[in-house]
Amino acid sequence: MSVSDEPDRGVERPEILAVSSFPVLPVADGATLRVAEILKGISPRWKIRLVAPAPRAGGLEYSSLGVVSTTPVKLKGRWTFLPHQYTIGPLVDAVKSEIASRRPTALLLWPGTEFLATEIDGIPPVVIDRIDCMTLLEWRRLTQTSIGRESLSALSHLWIFYGYERRMAKESAAVMVVGEADAKLMRRMSGAKNIHVVPNGVQLGDEPDPARRAAQPVVIFTGVMSYPPNIDAAAYFAKSIWPRVRDAVPDAVFRIVGRSPTPEVLALGKLERVEVVGEVDDLRDELESAWAAVAPMRVGVGIKNKVLEAWAAGAPVVMTSLATNGLYARDRFTELVRDRPDAFADRVKRLLTDEGYRRFWSEQARDAARVQSWSSVALSLIHISEPTRLLVQSRFPS
Repeated sequence: MSVSDEPDRGVERPEILAVSSFPVLPVADGATLRVAEILKGISPRWKIRLVAPAPRAGGLEYSSLGVVSTTPVKLKGRWTFLPHQYTIGPLVDAVKSEIASRRPTALLLWPGTEFLATEIDGIPPVVIDRIDCMTLLEWRRLTQTSIGRESLSALSHLWIFYGYERRMAKESAAVMVVGEADAKLMRRMSGAKNIHVVPNGVQLGDEPDPARRAAQPVVIFTGVMSYPPNIDAAAYFAKSIWPRVRDAVPDAVFRIVGRSPTPEVLALGKLERVEVVGEVDDLRDELESAWAAVAPMRVGVGIKNKVLEAWAAGAPVVMTSLATNGLYARDRFTELVRDRPDAFADRVKRLLTDEGYRRFWSEQARDAARVQSWSSVALSLIHISEPTRLLVQSRFPS
């Protein structure tokens, strides 16, 4: 089915029931950012009805995301990645009611709600946005841990996620994940052909203001600092890479910016010329003031929004190979991708000491953000080609 860039205003929009096990607003992390942007991106073509917990903050309305109606549900449980982690009854009841009364053309399910594909008889075709392959996450965690209680925990989680993700891939019309590494493993373990890569985008914003650049060299790492992969990356850089950079550029500062820093992260602030900033009002200001950003990821899955956000602010990013997952311009940045601590430090040092080198990669970063902005790529355009068959299309450049 051929689809033009603009929806036909004379055609009735098909109705989709979107289901989330977590509040979508306020946007507080990578998952809520993706869900919010996808809802906004598909609302011109689909009439969206949302089943989800109410927004966490008063005054916020899901109608701002293009949703025409909302069924709020109260779910009990600390985690919602898997159905056994929370009380699913209210969610099942709400979805059954919506299907019976609205008869949606399709369902769009986010992590922890995929089980609905087999829980409800006569359910319409289902598209799952898994976001990240959790089996891959646990596999990487297992390979990073020594034999002991933590490795046994990783092995247990690996087996649970493997069974769940394999089953839900087979039961859905289509599954979306943010990166090719996630998709590759999902295809291999399920044998399904319906796994699609739909990466995240970024809000491009205005052109970076050179006047905001800090007078002294600043290297920045951003993210939710209670998230284990971010904790590991910040500690790895501060302890194994930063001393090499500091020796060559004594006046440089390493800033760790992000909400909810754990005691382990706060302790990094005791290291020489390391600042743990915590949450800030405007992350863009912090990124524009930095001379370079880093993404020294060693564990985790999915796309690193921290890279896209830095690129949008014109900050060149030195990153590990793992951090390139889901970045369509990654081949352009092989010069700044390094996995060994000494090589990683060398690239950071050059960005801080070579103005021409830094300016070139800043321009490349901004250009890459234009390609992968939410607005320019219209992330997650999901179209129904036949009543019982879903066609997932992503308009990212190949």
